[in-house]
Amino acid sequence: MVSRRLLPVEVVPMALFLFLLLGVPVIVLALYSVWRAEFFEVVPVFTLANYQRLLAEPLFLQLIGRSIGIGLIVAGVTIPVAFVLAYAINFAFARYARLLLVLVMVSMLSSYLVRIYAWKTILGPEGVINQLLMGLKVIAAPLGFLLYGDFALVITLTHILVPFAVLPIFASLQEVDHAYLDAARDLGSSPPRAFFTVVLPICMPGITSAFLFSFILAAADYITPQLVGGSSGMLVGRVIADQFGMAGNAPFGAVLSLTLIGSYALVILALVLLRRPLAQLYWRAAGRPKDRHAAAVPRKLFRSTALGRLPWLKVGALSVLLFLYLPLFILVLFSFNASPTGVFPIEALSLRWYADLVQSTGFLRALQASILVALIVVAGALCLGVPASFALSRTRFYLRPLVLALVVGPIAVPGIVIGISLLASIDLLGAHGGYPAASVAHILFTLPFVVLVLRARLAAFDWHLEDAARDLGSNRRRTFRTVTLPLIAPAMLGAGILVAALSLDEFIITNFVIGAKTTLPVYIWGQMRTGITPSVNAVASFILIASTVLLGIAAWAMGRRSEFSSLITGAQSESATAAKEASA
Repeated sequence: MVSRRLLPVEVVPMALFLFLLLGVPVIVLALYSVWRAEFFEVVPVFTLANYQRLLAEPLFLQLIGRSIGIGLIVAGVTIPVAFVLAYAINFAFARYARLLLVLVMVSMLSSYLVRIYAWKTILGPEGVINQLLMGLKVIAAPLGFLLYGDFALVITLTHILVPFAVLPIFASLQEVDHAYLDAARDLGSSPPRAFFTVVLPICMPGITSAFLFSFILAAADYITPQLVGGSSGMLVGRVIADQFGMAGNAPFGAVLSLTLIGSYALVILALVLLRRPLAQLYWRAAGRPKDRHAAAVPRKLFRSTALGRLPWLKVGALSVLLFLYLPLFILVLFSFNASPTGVFPIEALSLRWYADLVQSTGFLRALQASILVALIVVAGALCLGVPASFALSRTRFYLRPLVLALVVGPIAVPGIVIGISLLASIDLLGAHGGYPAASVAHILFTLPFVVLVLRARLAAFDWHLEDAARDLGSNRRRTFRTVTLPLIAPAMLGAGILVAALSLDEFIITNFVIGAKTTLPVYIWGQMRTGITPSVNAVASFILIASTVLLGIAAWAMGRRSEFSSLITGAQSESATAAKEASA
């Protein structure tokens, strides 16, 4: 039954927070786009000169087009790779599905900067690949195309986004009933045809969600192009960041940001318009009868070879896991390299970089700040998210689609857009960035995860237990304290630890609002920009181990790994459901 209220009281704080921190800053960004810039200051005088400059200088439009193209390429590479792993987890490794999901989560929560730096270590002139090839006398000089170009950009972004894509695809594969595949085969379908006519259509919503998520994040990335893309791998996100920084032209940066968002809308609209024609072509191709005898000949010849007898699905899944973890393993290994230049191969092992880290006042100050911000973020996200999760799970109200759109917003909107819009709002208010601004920004970023995880838990909650407690004379407060809270406490604790891990890793938004202060990711960024030393490997390894420990504690707090993995996949399903309801 739909509540007569427009908005339940429990949802009001969260909805107001999201609107003030997400909706209002975007409005401020739109205002900046029609204001004038004068020597690192924004003058509130209406002008269309910023838009005229965008149209007059085709370089910026070409850069936006290039960013959209790179985003589509990265998404096109990411989805097949992620699908192989998700499909293998669901069908080939069903017995180890929970463990593999935890491994995917560990990879996802590994520091964003750490993973970029790992690939820079592998692909660089002194990196692992070049040194191995030179050591084997395959090449005489380092391969220049590996780093600072589109190759490094695509492979690094794919490595970052595959874990995010695996989870929604795996959640959609959970909807595939094995009885459907058995029925298709009983009707004469071959395994490939059963896959294309049964499995793929069912999991298409998850694939679509993963594709759009990967596309949006890849096209707006501005750190990865700077570290591994070089001058030839620049994307528009770097230019937007520079306009709000060194160039001091925030209004033009706002124009570029809004144009990028408009480009997203055009791409999504094109995909929607092409969806029906592509689906018709797909079904015609999938349902077209073929000469089974002609197709069976090459298949039998292939199966008779050694390659044909390999379990290709399992090999593919293990290859994806190797792709996710090998860079991280190399990075941790390099943190023990005694050489001050960090060259490969490693000649001696040492703990000197960890000792230097412990004695570094800059690192300790950044660590203390990150822990303080994470504690504030956990408290704020839970205080706002828990009541709203109950209301969204138990009641229907008129503004529910709008609230769900606000919940999905911080995940769907690129981090650079959130960061610069918050920065514009801070400047407009005459305030300064710092730890309070970073804490509020982190709450905005992590709040959706609290709501989605708790909604997934509450979806399986038996509300009759509360009714039974009230029938026995318990009031609402006592029922919540003695019945509801003990059952959802593990999920709350797990969500809080997940929020802490996300807060410790967040950099893109933090870099805009932190001001002159620093956190661990900002500290790593400073080390990378001022000159990379092996101590960066130690810092990166520390963050990687901390994220892994936090995830392990979250899994332990859930009580059972099955509940932990179901909450993660359930949260992904909830995000897709929330997006559908919000767009309804």
